[in-house]
Amino acid sequence: MIHDAIQEVDRALVQHLTRPDNHDAIQGAIDHLTDTLLSHLAYEEQDLVEPLARLGFYPDQVPESRLGL
Repeated sequence: MIHDAIQEVDRALVQHLTRPDNHDAIQGAIDHLTDTLLSHLAYEEQDLVEPLARLGFYPDQVPESRLGL
């Protein structure tokens, strides 16, 4: 999805070269890319919160005995 959104921005920029007076296509493509990236990052964050909370966010936060070391 991110690749497609980047391609959409590229197409809008190329189109803008022939019609520089209209910024709507570029704005729409960038808005779509922004939404796609934020959605992806939210998904990644949701996927990582539990493992990070379990393993700790910094060295020595979780005792080695809990890690099975």
